[in-house]
Amino acid sequence: MEYNCGGGDEKAPLLEYRYKEEDEFQDKPSTSEVVTEAKLQLELGLPVVLMSLLDYSVQIISVAFVGGLGAMNLAGAAMGASFANVFGFAILEGLAGGMETSGGQANGNGQPHLLGYLLQRGQFVFSMFCLPITILYLNAAWILRQWGQDEEIAELAGQYVVYLLPGLLATALFLPVAKFLQVQEVTKPLAVVSCTVLILHAPICWLYIYALDLGLLGAAMANSTSNVLTLLLLVLFLKFERSGILDRCWLGWSLAAFVNLGSFLSLTLATCAMTSFEWWAWEAMQIMAGWLPHPEIAVSAMTICFQTVALFFMPPLGLGTAASIRVSNELGAQMPGKARMAVKVAIILAAVTGGFLAIALWLVRYHWVTFFIDPSEAEVINTSVGLVPLLAASILTNALNGSLSGVLRGSGQQWAGSVVNNVGLYGVSVPLAYLFGIKMQMGLQGLWWGMLIGVTLQFVGEFVLTAKTNWEYQATRALLIVSSNSAHVETKSVQC
Repeated sequence: MEYNCGGGDEKAPLLEYRYKEEDEFQDKPSTSEVVTEAKLQLELGLPVVLMSLLDYSVQIISVAFVGGLGAMNLAGAAMGASFANVFGFAILEGLAGGMETSGGQANGNGQPHLLGYLLQRGQFVFSMFCLPITILYLNAAWILRQWGQDEEIAELAGQYVVYLLPGLLATALFLPVAKFLQVQEVTKPLAVVSCTVLILHAPICWLYIYALDLGLLGAAMANSTSNVLTLLLLVLFLKFERSGILDRCWLGWSLAAFVNLGSFLSLTLATCAMTSFEWWAWEAMQIMAGWLPHPEIAVSAMTICFQTVALFFMPPLGLGTAASIRVSNELGAQMPGKARMAVKVAIILAAVTGGFLAIALWLVRYHWVTFFIDPSEAEVINTSVGLVPLLAASILTNALNGSLSGVLRGSGQQWAGSVVNNVGLYGVSVPLAYLFGIKMQMGLQGLWWGMLIGVTLQFVGEFVLTAKTNWEYQATRALLIVSSNSAHVETKSVQC
C-alpha cells in the first residue's frame, strides 16, 4: 500500500504504519509532560531570545548615537536603517527561516550529514541574493525621493545604506551558520557571541561617530563592523569547539550541496514571503509617515515606535524559532502527538510573553521614548508617547503571530502562511493605514490603527490554519521530504 502525500510523485509505504509514540504518548498529555515541553522550549528559546535582543540592540544603539546629532540626522539614519532592513536584512532573515524546516526535520530524523550540505547551500544562495540587494542599496536615495520623501532625509538615508553593504554580505554568511546550530538545539553559543558583539558595539560606534568624526556614516560602518565580527566569532567557535558539532555533519565541500535547489528555494522563498513581506508593510508605514506635515517629526516619532515594536518582537520571535525547531524535530522523528503538544505550549508562552511586554512598555513609556531622542525634542516625545496604547496592543498581537509563524515554518506550511499574512497586511493593513492616516488626516494614529487591524486579522487566519493542521499527515510529509533530500544527496557525492 502506498500513500501520496499530496505533492508530486512522493510516495511511501504506509501499510500498518505506526508512529513511534503510539504506545507511549497519550492524546491528552499530563501536566508533567506539558511542563517538560515548556522547559524544553524555554531552554532552547531563551538563548535565541537573548541573541535576537542583542543583535537588534546593535541597531538601536547606532540609532541612539545618531539621535545625539539632531532630529534630521536621526530621521535620515532611521529611514536608511529601515530601508536596509526591509529590502536587505529582513529578506535574508526570511530566507534563513526556511532552513528551520528542512534542517529541523533532518536532525529529528537522524540525518546530520544533510545539515552540512544545507549550510553550504544556504551560504551560496544567500550570497547570490546580495547582488540584487546591492543594486537597491546603491539607488536608495533616488528610490526614496520617488516615494515622496524629504530631499535631505532621502539623501542622508541613501548615504547610510551604502556603508551597510559589508555587513549585508557578512549576514548572508553567518545566518546559515546560526540556523545550522539552532536546528541541532545548540543555541547558547549564539547568545554568547551576540553578547560579545554588543559589548564591543558601543565603543565601535563612539570610535567611528565621534573619535573619527564620521557622524551618521560612522553608525552604518559600526553596524557593518559588528556583523563581520559576528561571522568571525561563529566560525572560530565551530573550528575550536570540542563536542563535534561540525565533525558529525560536515563531509567536506561537495557538489551535493547544490542539488535539490528547487526544493530549498521553495521553502526559503515561501518563508521570506511569510515574514519579510511583513517588514515591507511596516516600511510602507514609514514611507507614509514621510508624507505627513512636519516629516522630520513624524518620521522620527514613527521610527521610535517602529524600533520599539521591532525590539519587543524579539522575545516572541526567539520563542517562535524554538517552537519551529521543536515542531520540525518531532515531525522528523515521527512523533506528531508531541508536535501537537509543542504547538499548544508555544501559544501559551507567546500570550504570556506578549502580555508582560505590553504592560512593561506602558509603565515606562516616557522614559523609554527619551532613550531614543534628546529631551529637548518635545514634539517628537509627546507624539511617540501618545502612540503607546496602540503599540502595546500591537506587541501582544505580534507575539501571538510570531509563535504561530514559527509553528507554520516548523511544519513546512510556509506557502499557506504567506497567503494568510499577506492578505492581512496588503489587503487590509496598508490600505486602511493610508485611508485613516493620509486621506482622513488622522496622522500617525491613523497609520497605526490601520496596521493593528490588519495584524489582528493575520493572527486569526494563522490560528485557524494551525488549528486545522493534520499533524499525522505533516509527520508523513516530513519523512518524505527527508528521504527525498537524502536520495538526491546520494546521487551527487563528489567532494571538492
